[in-house]
Amino acid sequence: MHKYLAGCLLILASLITSATQATVIIYATESPPAPPSNMNKEVAPGSTGFFDVFIRTDVPLNGVSLDIDMVGPANQFTGVTVQNPLNGANARWTGGQVPTVAANGLSISDIEGYALAPNPGLNPANAASDPGYDPLINAFHFARINYNFIGPFGGVSQIKFSIGANEIGSTQDTEIFLGTGDAAACNTANFDCGGATSALADGVLFIGIPEPAAVTLVLTLLLTGSLTRKRRSWLS
Repeated sequence: MHKYLAGCLLILASLITSATQATVIIYATESPPAPPSNMNKEVAPGSTGFFDVFIRTDVPLNGVSLDIDMVGPANQFTGVTVQNPLNGANARWTGGQVPTVAANGLSISDIEGYALAPNPGLNPANAASDPGYDPLINAFHFARINYNFIGPFGGVSQIKFSIGANEIGSTQDTEIFLGTGDAAACNTANFDCGGATSALADGVLFIGIPEPAAVTLVLTLLLTGSLTRKRRSWLS
């Protein structure tokens, strides 16, 4: 009987721990920002663009370290800005390493911020006074990522997040999700989050193929211009 009761208590304790498990979701989104999801963005070749990284957290975070890879030839990273707004009298972050964009534009490392008192970091308790917090999606704007579209039509690039070398600083054991749709990348209780990634792509940038009508219009304009030039040459 005592063994049975002890077993029930262990199961109850496990359920309580599971129910109160803190979670962090790091994800990419277009502007305006969306709730946690895996971004799917159509882009145009030969131009520039950006996407944002948002973080939804149940628990205060005093440090975030993130790396990003671009998998596929259609786009290249060109820059990154870590958001550090004033929250009351103090900036969100105390500091952080300067992010590094790889020479080939296919990765960015050390996208991070850390907070020492009085800097608050990302804290749900004072989110309302953080200008980077969006109450509509219950998430903080963490970084903006810039990139170039290099084509060709139909080209696809996947965005893959991984936890950086300085990991995630949480005030309690926390499951870290990168994007949505698969299991947690890691739990901060294990102290081995550095390099952890998700199984699924955390975003997709694809270069759309022009619709037939658009192609027809372009060819018509080119042909009309060519005929006009020829007619002028005949008349001259």
